Amino acid sequence: MATSVGLLAVGSLYVAIGIVLMLAPARRARKLLFVLGAGVCVRGIVTPFFGVDRAIAVLDWEAMQPTGILRVGAVVAIAIGGFIAFALSDGRSVHARNSYR
Repeated sequence: MATSVGLLAVGSLYVAIGIVLMLAPARRARKLLFVLGAGVCVRGIVTPFFGVDRAIAVLDWEAMQPTGILRVGAVVAIAIGGFIAFALSDGRSVHARNSYR
């Protein structure tokens, strides 16, 4: 069951993740990674203000959606994760990094 303390904990976690993204030493797409981190911070700040009832209503709505909609959300999440991995990589292959040692 969702509680207001749980929403505060989730909001705090979002803010922490957003700060890490904004301060990450990105080698590529630094500005886009900063904007993504700022968006995650805003989501974390806004989360507790929606309240427990609204959070439960959103979860119930998501549970009633067809699987295709949920899969689209999963694809978006995977794409964002891939972008973060791309932005934080230094652009050299593993073989090239190991050959300098």
